[in-house]
Amino acid sequence: MIRALVAQMSKVQALRTDNTSRDAHPPEEVMAIVDNIKAVVGCIDGLVSDASPHLVFSRLGHAFTILKVLWPKDFEIGSDFHASMPGAYGDEEFDTGLLHDIPAACPKALRRLITDMVISQNAPSITRAQLLVQSWEAAKRPTLTKQFKKVPTFAGALETFSHDLYHRSTDPARRTEQAVSQFQDVMGVIQFCHLVIITQLDAPYEWYCKSTEGHRITSAALGALPSYFSGASLFSRVLALGVGATSAAGMGVTGGIAVLFASTKVISHLLNKHREYLDLSFPGALAVTLQALGLPIAESDDIVEKTLLDRVKQDIASSHTLETIEKWRVKLEEGLKDYPGVKANQWCITPTFFWPKWLFSVAQVAQLRIQLSGKICIGVQGSTEAGKSQMLTVLTGASEDYFKPGSSSLCRTLGIQSYDSSNLGAIFLDSPGFDDQKPEIKYMADVFQELFAIVIIVIPMERTRSEATESALRIAIKLLCDQEDKRPLRILLSQADGLDHHRNNKQKFRDTLRDVKEQFMSRFRQELGENFTTFRQQPFHDGIVCKSEKLEDIVKPFSTHAQMTLDGIGALADCPPKTPCKIERESHFENLCELADAGEIWDIESLRSWLRDLSPSSVPMSSGRVRVYCD
Repeated sequence: MIRALVAQMSKVQALRTDNTSRDAHPPEEVMAIVDNIKAVVGCIDGLVSDASPHLVFSRLGHAFTILKVLWPKDFEIGSDFHASMPGAYGDEEFDTGLLHDIPAACPKALRRLITDMVISQNAPSITRAQLLVQSWEAAKRPTLTKQFKKVPTFAGALETFSHDLYHRSTDPARRTEQAVSQFQDVMGVIQFCHLVIITQLDAPYEWYCKSTEGHRITSAALGALPSYFSGASLFSRVLALGVGATSAAGMGVTGGIAVLFASTKVISHLLNKHREYLDLSFPGALAVTLQALGLPIAESDDIVEKTLLDRVKQDIASSHTLETIEKWRVKLEEGLKDYPGVKANQWCITPTFFWPKWLFSVAQVAQLRIQLSGKICIGVQGSTEAGKSQMLTVLTGASEDYFKPGSSSLCRTLGIQSYDSSNLGAIFLDSPGFDDQKPEIKYMADVFQELFAIVIIVIPMERTRSEATESALRIAIKLLCDQEDKRPLRILLSQADGLDHHRNNKQKFRDTLRDVKEQFMSRFRQELGENFTTFRQQPFHDGIVCKSEKLEDIVKPFSTHAQMTLDGIGALADCPPKTPCKIERESHFENLCELADAGEIWDIESLRSWLRDLSPSSVPMSSGRVRVYCD
């Protein structure tokens, strides 16, 4: 969902430039959902719309527990921009107890959405005492949109956000205030959708099936089938759609399902200690469903739900019909007759209407995960005016005005720009500068950073003692200290070509480069230790391994200009021979080439080479570093 927001935000920013009036484009063009995210947005809204309202509110408290793990900063009590108190938006006239499980630290925007929805309830209303599956069945299985008039939609949130972004004020103070408010509103809807989907995938046993028992000694096993969530489960984390989704895509199910019922000892402990006995990376309900439908368990490097998706995708379009639901309910019932232990213990398991409905929800989540796995996200963060935008333009081959520099009044630190070319296997994200003082802006940067599969931090080399550089260094150090974060990382000390140099003395520039770099390295060693080592992911054959890296491997002096054209819009390697160079003196150009060849400084070709090693199609193919100077 965050990735969809980024795509929509980038589209609107492309429409609204510094030279464009706020009425240059019609509202329908501004608010139109980007084509390549329409399927994602539609799928999410469909899952929310079709949710069981009874299950939403019966599992609301537990879903909030998971949501808090996924979005911890939003739930910080005392936060200047999210703090709220329970019941702040309540309306006693409409209070049915459904708001009871909203935590005190619930983000303000999310609380408002849930409260407004509850107030808009249609008759006959549901109360906290009527949240059982039997009540849902008796009410003829209403959906969330049938039970409530005001159900937020992701599409609506993106359309509103697009309109507001396009019409933001150009006054810096007012614009920042609007950006913060609008971001909170759209994040509230994202979290609402996430919360609802979690409730539908985390149902109690009785929602899945009805059963009659045989031998009492083993009847506890039935209660274990769908009881798979424990704290912030892996399956719930996957639903963040951009928050760790890339690494989650590699998780699979291993081990034999028959082990579930291998012994009375296993059965008697299964409800509370199933992880001690099962090697399952996805919850038991999914494993039971796969086996009941006679589906093979996925390989460890595959998306587990994809097996289920492949089996049911021909019926997804008609999954709202009673005929389709009944068809798959019968398939589940027939398959469960041969489930391990059923015949021996004389169990009779009858799937409810909800189980096949859940099955299709899982399949649609698989569709979302597959779409996410198509391209990796490469994120570039850095202090304002560190040269990120120019570096990205040259690196990716984007058009001259695609990435707007941070000094622009319309985009400085307030949005994220993305570049998604059909010719490249990666999405490049230019994230808000994290040197801004407002915590709301820093929070926005943190949210977007979770999307990044590869992280590049850009710090201007000439500003060794500035407040912005200090802030950037703190963020870089924080990333390096996080031992759980294995994402590939490079810290680029940008604008290195601007250091003092002499046309007749190459050593002068090299000495200056070494001295300035040492100032940065000294700060890193002071915070991290003299022999600091980190482990970062890298491809190995058909898999991924973690390789140890030192500070020298990660921190690199960098120059965009070293391999950039005179007009500043392209890489020399992407242009015809004898294209004029940005570097003014031939001696300095040659010096930069020699240092880049030796790995003592990085240029655009160095960065492209590193990215190609991680993801071959992520950057344009080129002939390599240009060494012939042209004035």
